[in-house]
Amino acid sequence: MVGFPIHCCFISNNDHDKDVRLWRSYIEDGKIVAVENNELYQRIKGRIKDEYVDSLPSNFDSVFER
Repeated sequence: MVGFPIHCCFISNNDHDKDVRLWRSYIEDGKIVAVENNELYQRIKGRIKDEYVDSLPSNFDSVFER
């Protein structure tokens, strides 16, 4: 199920900028980020991939989409 609302938090070396705060606000409000703001959803997904490129599991995309 794409964008299933989950309680998640990830630690990042990136600053907690506007995107991350907005992402968290959707999750805290019980909203589905991919539905509410798909552009933000894809941007955050890309940032995670970029940051953890050397340690991402091969099934990252399917797990992230749950």
